[in-house]
Amino acid sequence: YYAASFFGVPLRRKTRIVEIIGGNRVESVIIAGGNGKEEKIPCDGVLFTGLFTPESSLARMSHLALDPDTGCPLVDNNGRCSDPVYFAAGNVIFQPVKVAGKCWQSGIRIARAIVDDLSG
Repeated sequence: YYAASFFGVPLRRKTRIVEIIGGNRVESVIIAGGNGKEEKIPCDGVLFTGLFTPESSLARMSHLALDPDTGCPLVDNNGRCSDPVYFAAGNVIFQPVKVAGKCWQSGIRIARAIVDDLSG
């Protein structure tokens, strides 16, 4: 909240998305507040965040080792899975998290590890 205020980003709390408008790209959204009043906001993207359950069904169907408590792939500090050819990053390696930043930060860190691995 404070970062959004600092950078002048309007923050709409206790609202819901009524409609996402656009053809090949997002052009705007219509949101509604608790009072039912709708507002159209021009934008070029929509970011969804919240308490998401990791989507690890592909990993569960594979030969990769899984964390017995979370069902997420087991990874080392560089995101390398039990089979060292594979990496995992983002929300697939975390229990449900409320903040997308944690997934984003792990994605950046693990992407660098993948580049290092491919560079030899």
